[in-house]
Amino acid sequence: MSRSSGLASGLLVAAYLCLAGTYSVLVPLWEAPDEVAHFDFVAHLLRWRTLPVMLPGRLDEAHQPPLYYLLAALAAAPADLTDDTGAFRLNPQFQWAGGGGKEPNAGLHDRRERFPYRGHALAMHLGRAVSVLCGAVTVWFTILIGRRAAPGRPAVVGLLGGALVAFNPQFLFIHGALSNDTLVSALASAGLWQTLRAVGRPEQLTGWAAAGLLAGAALLTKLNAAGFAAAAAAALALGALRLRSPRVLVQGGAALAGAAAAVCGWWLIRNVVIYGDPLGWRVYRTIFGPNLRQERLTFEEVQLFLVVQLRSYWAAFGWMNVQAPEWFHAGVRALCWAAVAGFVWLAARRLWRSRRGTRGSAWLDAGVLVVLALALLAQEAYLLSVLTRCNASCYQGRYLFPVAAPIAVLLATGLVALVPRCHAVPAVVGLAATAATTAIYLLIAVIVPAYAYL
Repeated sequence: MSRSSGLASGLLVAAYLCLAGTYSVLVPLWEAPDEVAHFDFVAHLLRWRTLPVMLPGRLDEAHQPPLYYLLAALAAAPADLTDDTGAFRLNPQFQWAGGGGKEPNAGLHDRRERFPYRGHALAMHLGRAVSVLCGAVTVWFTILIGRRAAPGRPAVVGLLGGALVAFNPQFLFIHGALSNDTLVSALASAGLWQTLRAVGRPEQLTGWAAAGLLAGAALLTKLNAAGFAAAAAAALALGALRLRSPRVLVQGGAALAGAAAAVCGWWLIRNVVIYGDPLGWRVYRTIFGPNLRQERLTFEEVQLFLVVQLRSYWAAFGWMNVQAPEWFHAGVRALCWAAVAGFVWLAARRLWRSRRGTRGSAWLDAGVLVVLALALLAQEAYLLSVLTRCNASCYQGRYLFPVAAPIAVLLATGLVALVPRCHAVPAVVGLAATAATTAIYLLIAVIVPAYAYL
């Protein structure tokens, strides 16, 4: 990485930190999905020094793997939890409270939860700071993955990919909140970077072991890292196929799976001991029955899922009840279609040159793009499998955050393909500035006004 490119990357991460920190401070406490239950997990760790156990009648996050909560608890340890300043108070008029209310805010808010923070408010903001830092890790590794995907144009693809993550309003909203989605996105992005390195030298077992450690840590954070783990295994198979070496497949697979099991295997064993199965599914099904699907999944529901997923990946704030203006979603769709057009143009140009017997400059690494596409497809396949058991409560774009880096790099690759090399840098700067400005606008004009203080 050149000095100027490194400086630009650092500035992008710094800009993300400023913006995500602002989201974290201005969005009232408890207004991100499940933030109340996430805090209860952290508070349980601080009070009892043990992992919580799923109990019938308690709708909490005790079924989740613990890694994020352990980090958040370490960060929140200085707070005095006997001081209930900023503690959650259910808003009886909350839209999803079941009382017929129509207000978007889950909690009642007053000035006491604002700076200077203390008590529960301080613990929440310290935990939210962990999420902000996790997002910076995701942005950084997105830049690195983009550079690897486009060795001929590493700066523009890497920086545009990073900007599409850093200034995604939904990414900023969730990464300014207390949520385990933030750590799993960071670990999966780092793991994908390590997987790409391992694919380059598939015969070296240490590379696959490192990828396995990150996969295990991601699975110890949230189970929707399963898509990344599957993509790492598929990348290993591709590397072994390229070398035509079953030995690489077997030994690399053992290193990958063994390292992952060493990190997260104890949690699965604990679940077997306590609940009778590795994921505690039988107890979970008893507790969260209302969120589980009662009828077979239909094609129409899959279509609805894909529409809601796309919209909420970019902007559906609060508990999925604060919506961005329609012009924003129209702009996102246009951006996605432009990226698709860029890939079509790349394919057509390559076909035309092959028929003429000429070769153009290969500025893309096709193998890296294949691995990125596999990661995205594996994640979507996992979510569709979840959808066969879960109702509309699972129609949330944040569950794609483990593959935020592949999504952003693939989009950036297609978009850069449409821009002549001489105009690439101004185009990337313009797109990044537009994305950042839009994220600021949505925070000030849409999110903050949605929540009332007493």
